[in-house]
Amino acid sequence: MRPAQFLLLAFIRATLAKVIHSYRLPRMPTLGFLFWILIWIGIAAILIFPDVTSFLTHLLGIDRGVDLIIYAILLLSFHLIFGCIWRSRTLNRRSRSCLERLL
Repeated sequence: MRPAQFLLLAFIRATLAKVIHSYRLPRMPTLGFLFWILIWIGIAAILIFPDVTSFLTHLLGIDRGVDLIIYAILLLSFHLIFGCIWRSRTLNRRSRSCLERLL
């Protein structure tokens, strides 16, 4: 393993510890916990076994492993942004209905 991989794995370990800590405090729901654990373990697996991305790209018909990672990051980003917008609108709707009841 290269030194950069060790540094990135240390970062992933610290991030996993933070996710577990947030779950133990009642700040993170179970689905969110499982989602982030799977994401970070997947990233660690790709760091440890980088040839896995090349194997997956050939199965999916993508030319390079880096392209697969970029596509996955884009999809994850869009999913998270959509979730944030959805929660924001839901919160806005709820707060508006509470204010309407008060007035």
